[in-house]
Amino acid sequence: MRFDTIVEVLRRDDVPIYRRTFRPEAEERAKARHFISFLEGRRVLYQNPDRDITGDVVKSILEIRTYLTEVIGDQITPDALAGPARCIRKACLGLLDAAPTDAYRQGLLAVDGTQRLDPRTAFAVRRLRLEAAESMALVAAAFGLDIEDQFDELIVEACAR
Repeated sequence: MRFDTIVEVLRRDDVPIYRRTFRPEAEERAKARHFISFLEGRRVLYQNPDRDITGDVVKSILEIRTYLTEVIGDQITPDALAGPARCIRKACLGLLDAAPTDAYRQGLLAVDGTQRLDPRTAFAVRRLRLEAAESMALVAAAFGLDIEDQFDELIVEACAR
């Protein structure tokens, strides 16, 4: 999704966006680009839920949480990046809390023992996807960046809620 479209979607739905009056330094912009690139590569954030492989979901969520903790803990992380990172990390923790206790060892299993996500966990994955899409849109708007097309529908839906 192009930067101009992202800003239009955010404004149309009365989502507060960070002011673009500041000029982010090259280092801050590079950090924001890396943040978006990292999340764009995580299929758990945009893939069709029917295609979720349980072990991969847990592994990816743990990797995302670890990365976001590093971003938040970095002293030079701009506030326009740290705030959205906190929101996504909170959604990751919510998903891990919703997962069955043994999810770390066995993957997320449905009650009948199949590899499908159980309903509570599937709902938490959906919340995470929407939170990530909205947060990525806010970062893109703040730093003048584009986002891969696979997030288009999620961004529009996330900003409409």
